[in-house]
Amino acid sequence: MADEHKRSKAHFRRLVKERFRTLSVGDRERLSKLICQRSLHLLRSIGAHTVMLYVPMHDEVDVEPLIRSLLGEGVRVCLPRIEKPLCKVTPRLISSFDEQIAIGTFGIREPKEECQVVPLDEIEVVIVPGRAFDEQCKRIGRGGGYYDRFLCELPETACSIGVAFEFQVFDSIPADENDISVDCIITERRIIFSERFVRRFGACISW
Repeated sequence: MADEHKRSKAHFRRLVKERFRTLSVGDRERLSKLICQRSLHLLRSIGAHTVMLYVPMHDEVDVEPLIRSLLGEGVRVCLPRIEKPLCKVTPRLISSFDEQIAIGTFGIREPKEECQVVPLDEIEVVIVPGRAFDEQCKRIGRGGGYYDRFLCELPETACSIGVAFEFQVFDSIPADENDISVDCIITERRIIFSERFVRRFGACISW
C-alpha cells in the first residue's frame, strides 16, 4: 500500500501477530522447510563456514531443520544467548541441537552457558528473525533492540540474512536509524537481495 510507510511499527507488529494466528501448525512447518531449503542453497553458494542462527519460537520461521543440516555438513553453527545484565546477545557455538539447548532468559530456548562464545570476527553469516521486513531489506524486530545492537557490532565482512514468511514482507515499513537493515530476505516464495549483497556475492549466486 502507498501509505504503509506512514503507519507505526506497532501497527505492523500487530498485523503480523494477527497473520500468525491464522497460520496453521502444518503450514508453518511446510513453509519453514521451503525457506530452510532456499537458505541452505544460498549458504552453500556463498561458501559460509561459520553461521549464526536462532532458536525459533512458535511465531517465527522454524530454522531448526536448517541448523541440523548445517551441523551435518560440518558448518560451524552458533546460536544467540541473551546476557540479561548486559542487555546483549552473545553467539555460542553448538555441536548438538538436542544436547546443548535449554530454557534461558525470558523463558526462551538458547544455548547453555557452557557453550563456547564465538568471536564476532569469525561469524560470516547471521540468519536473523524479525516481525516485519520490506522490499528495501529493512527490518523491524520485537522492540527489544537486541538484534539491532548485535548487528551493529559485527564486522563489515559479515552478511545478515533475514528469514520470514511472505506475509511478513511489505512494500515499505517505518524503520528508523536504530532498525538495522539486512543484506537479503528469504521467504517461501523468493529471495530479495540488497545492492550490497549483489555487489559482494553476485558471481556466486544462481538466482
